[in-house]
Amino acid sequence: MLEEGEGYRIEFKERLTHLDGEMVAFAIGTRSLLRNPNLANLFHRIGLIEKMGTGIQRIQNLIHQADLQPVDFKFSDFVSVIFYRQTTMKSSEKSSEKGSEKILALIRENHTISASEIAQKINLSARAVEKHISGLKKAGKLRRIGPAKGGKWEIIN
Repeated sequence: MLEEGEGYRIEFKERLTHLDGEMVAFAIGTRSLLRNPNLANLFHRIGLIEKMGTGIQRIQNLIHQADLQPVDFKFSDFVSVIFYRQTTMKSSEKSSEKGSEKILALIRENHTISASEIAQKINLSARAVEKHISGLKKAGKLRRIGPAKGGKWEIIN
């Protein structure tokens, strides 16, 4: 389940059928408890589980080693494991910034350049260039003076 909040999170839930949630919370990381023995045995036989009963501790260790936000474990009638997404800039935002900077550089060289000429020069679709230009306009970095044909671009500092 993906939820929006302070960044996105991925949450896995498993119903506790034969274990008490408080007992599991108390024993977490100290004792191996199979929450779903049938599924665990199947995964172990087909090689998807390396060692039964070590998953939670291994998750915590790997998250710590990777210097990521700690995973939340919640217990009730369900065991919930919540992985939080880092709140760094997305790669799509980074590439969008690069595309916008390329567009601004081309406009600095030629204030009358068209969107289709920009698209050809930076190897983007015309639609992608239009989206970048729209974003630059909304951000107050770019303005069009005059008509679409015969007008010119003005970069706002």
